[in-house]
Amino acid sequence: MWWSSLFTSFIYIAAGQVSRALISKGGETIAQECRQKASRWYFTPPEFVVTSGGRLPCNKIAHLAIDYPPQPEKFLAKLEKVFAEAENLHMTSIAVPAIGTGL
Repeated sequence: MWWSSLFTSFIYIAAGQVSRALISKGGETIAQECRQKASRWYFTPPEFVVTSGGRLPCNKIAHLAIDYPPQPEKFLAKLEKVFAEAENLHMTSIAVPAIGTGL
């Protein structure tokens, strides 16, 4: 499982370098899935959504909603939820790029 920050608390973005790289290498399918899943919660967006890995050599990507300015306690709580979801999905490995560096 990979993660990215393709959407913030309210709107979808692909402004960050990590997000752009994911879409560039993994394909627009990743962005489309993220938009589709995140749009279901227009007024109360989720803390993260899980999409396919597109053309990347991974099965899933967890797209994390990052608060700005970052709040360490909330961020760690979100990471714990993503780790729990990875366990629920029976993931055996996780790659964590620099999260929230692109804005």
